[in-house]
Amino acid sequence: MKKTNKLVLCILIIALITLSSITAYAAMCSHGWEYWEVMDVDYDYEYIDSGVCYATITTYVECKICGTTGELMSYGINSHEWVREDLGHIPGTNMHRFNNTCNNCGYSFITEDFCSIPH
Repeated sequence: MKKTNKLVLCILIIALITLSSITAYAAMCSHGWEYWEVMDVDYDYEYIDSGVCYATITTYVECKICGTTGELMSYGINSHEWVREDLGHIPGTNMHRFNNTCNNCGYSFITEDFCSIPH
């Protein structure tokens, strides 16, 4: 139950920060959203726990009319995107060792799994 409460609180804080960054940008340019052009998007991921990453997404925008530029920040919680590297057979066993790494935040851990092929 505590973990759920922390997650809900985290999501509310993220929503407030996102709303404030959009409001701050809107004050810089009087033209409507339809005149904004996305120039670039950056993604930055941080490890939270073995199940998820924390994403900070920065969108760089420019008004096509007046040339005003700005940044829109948004935040999210994403599942890890795993890449599994086979480190080879463990001598004297019927096991293989694997390095599991998240493509986003870089979190990694080693696992050992059964191998049906005798070595």
